[in-house]
Amino acid sequence: MTDFLWHSTPLIAALIFVLGSCVGSFINVVAFRLPIMSQLDTDTSRFNLAYPSSHCPSCAQAIKPWQNLPIVGYLWLRGRSRCCNQPIGIQYALTELITGAVSVGVLVYLMGVAGPLVNNSPAFLTLLCSTLGLFWWLIAILTISRQHPANVSPVWQSLLWLGLLANLDGQYRPLPEVVGLAFFAFVVGNLAQTWVSHGQDRVKLLTHGVAAGLAWFGTTFLLPLAGLALSVGAARLRSRVGGYVGNETSGGRQLQIGQSAVATAMVLSWFFSI
Repeated sequence: MTDFLWHSTPLIAALIFVLGSCVGSFINVVAFRLPIMSQLDTDTSRFNLAYPSSHCPSCAQAIKPWQNLPIVGYLWLRGRSRCCNQPIGIQYALTELITGAVSVGVLVYLMGVAGPLVNNSPAFLTLLCSTLGLFWWLIAILTISRQHPANVSPVWQSLLWLGLLANLDGQYRPLPEVVGLAFFAFVVGNLAQTWVSHGQDRVKLLTHGVAAGLAWFGTTFLLPLAGLALSVGAARLRSRVGGYVGNETSGGRQLQIGQSAVATAMVLSWFFSI
C-alpha cells in the first residue's frame, strides 16, 4: 500500500493538497487568535487556539463544521456568512489555497531532486515532513505579520525548536553548528537591544527570526540573509536620497519587511541545502 501511494503521484499530491489546505485553515485561526491571546488582559484559559469553537466575527454565531471546510466552505457560502450574510474576507480562502499549493509544490520538487530517496520511504517521508513543517511555519509567520507584525515571536521561537529537531540527525547541518550559531545570534541580539534607544521590540523579534534560520541551516543561511539585508538597506537608502524622507516607512512596515526578508532567506537556504 505504501509503495502504491508513493508511486501514484496524482493521488499523493491530492492528499498533500488537502492536508496543506487544512493546515492553511488552522493558520487562519492562529493569525486571528494569537494577537488577541498576546494582550495582557486576555484570559487564555477562556480564549486560546482551541476554545471557543469557530464563530462568526460579525454576529458571534457558531460556524457549522461543514461551513468551515477549507476552500470548499468559502465557495459553498459564496463568500458570505450564512448567519448574517456579511462578507467573508477572501484572504482566508487564499491562505488555504496557497498553503495547499505550496505543499504540493514541495512534494513535486522533492520527488524531482531527491529521486533516490523516494524508494526509501522512511527517509523521504522524514525529509518531506520537515520541509512541509518549515514552509507551513513560514506561511503562518507571513500571514500573521501582514496584520500584526509584532505578534509573531512565539511562532519564530517554535520554528527555532523545529529546526533543532530537524537537525538532530544532521539533516541540513551538524547539530553543534546550528546550536552554537543560534545561541550566538541570541547573545548578539540581546546586546543590540541595550545599544539601541528605540525599537528594542523590533530587534528582539528579528533576533528570533535570525536564530530560527541559523537553527535550520547554520552557515548556509548567512549568505542569503546578508544579500537580502543589503538589498533592503539599499532600497531604504535610495528612498532617502531620492527625497522621500516624508514618506518614511512605519515601524510596523519595517518589521514586516524584515521578517519577510528572513523568511525569504530561509527558503533560499533550503534550496541550497537540498
